[in-house]
Amino acid sequence: MRPIGGVIHNLSATWLLEDIMYNSVDLGYYDWESNHDPDTEEWDVDTQGDVLIGFIECDKKDAWFGVEGERASYYWKPDKSAEYSAIVGEVNSQIAWSQWNISARLCSPCYPNQADLDSVDPDNGMLAFSLPPDLFDKEEDDYPVDQIQAIAPEDLVTYANELGI
Repeated sequence: MRPIGGVIHNLSATWLLEDIMYNSVDLGYYDWESNHDPDTEEWDVDTQGDVLIGFIECDKKDAWFGVEGERASYYWKPDKSAEYSAIVGEVNSQIAWSQWNISARLCSPCYPNQADLDSVDPDNGMLAFSLPPDLFDKEEDDYPVDQIQAIAPEDLVTYANELGI
């Protein structure tokens, strides 16, 4: 059974913040750039929107996300070779793809058909994509890292095909 998407608070994993800062695609910037000339206009950083981690550019037909503008268009999908792919909002991140999983309770209706990774439940939870264990600081984060399991390589291939990535 393929894991479902997982949702986690951005402050639950100390090192997630580093990935947000240094390894992400800022959709707000690309939205601005698609309609403005960066050589003649300056981007206002306060317009930042959601960011993507572990996504790659792709053709429109394969895209999970896209920004279309008068000057340019950009499209992304999860990178199946990435350790994880996340859609990062202001408060929570949605883990759309990962080489890791965990059992957790279902989310509220705000995130339908996804698991609440802050509510780990090994007995009755749904199998969900998870952040990698190394994003959690064992001394700072109160998270059951020992419950995170690696997904077998052959299952990753199957899941990637099912998700179209």
